[in-house]
Order: sequence, then C-alpha cells, then structure tokens
Amino acid sequence: MEVFAGKPPKISDKRRKVFRDILTISQRGLGKRTPAHLFPIQRRSGKGVKAAVVNERTGNLAAAIMVNEKMEQVVITSKSGQVIKLPVKNIPQLGRATQGVILMRFAAKSDSVAATAVLEKDSQPEEEIPAVV
Repeated sequence: MEVFAGKPPKISDKRRKVFRDILTISQRGLGKRTPAHLFPIQRRSGKGVKAAVVNERTGNLAAAIMVNEKMEQVVITSKSGQVIKLPVKNIPQLGRATQGVILMRFAAKSDSVAATAVLEKDSQPEEEIPAVV
C-alpha cells in the first residue's frame, strides 16, 4: 500500500483496521502516533517537517519509527535499565503539532529514553526455552 502526502489511504474493506503511522517518542517518555499522510513530501530545497513539539518538558526526539498494522508492541528502555512494553494500538493518534502523551514515567528525574524497539505479530507461538540453573 502506497501512502501519498495529504491523502488518507483508501480502505476497500471497512472491517480491516489498516494504519500506517509514524510513532515518535521523546527523551522524557512522551509519545504519539501520527498518520503518515499528514507529513508533506519534501524535495531538495525543503527545510524539514515538524513532527512534534520539542521543549524542556518533552526533551529531544529519541525515536521516530514507521509502524503499521503488523506491529503489535513497542518496547521502551531507559538509560538506567527500566523497561516497559505496551501495545502500539493503545498509543493515541495525534497531529504533528502536539507533544504527545506520557508513555513512560522514570524513577529518577535525570533519566531518559535510551532505546526503542517495535515487535511484530508472530504467526507461530514462541517455543518455551528451559532455564539453565
């Protein structure tokens, strides 16, 4: 499915929930999903596109990931080792000129997001690996 700037994708079957969004996560743990069609196409002399509000409360952007309906969960890790896993569909869709919602709260005020990963749906169940004692 191709996405063009400024045009929402047409879905022939209304029962299918198809989305193609850009997931943005800031250093302070705020995040949002923004529909990809809200981002205009840039050419050679373009100076970029504002994806989120960046200020002292949000911090700089830590991650910007393209997500679709196959991606089920996002894992966010802090610099101190705190890890959180949450469903992508529960992150609200907001516009480009917004800060987002709190996805992760930190134990220390000086902590920030270190890494993010998106997990896709598995068609096969995971095998149980025996623990070595």
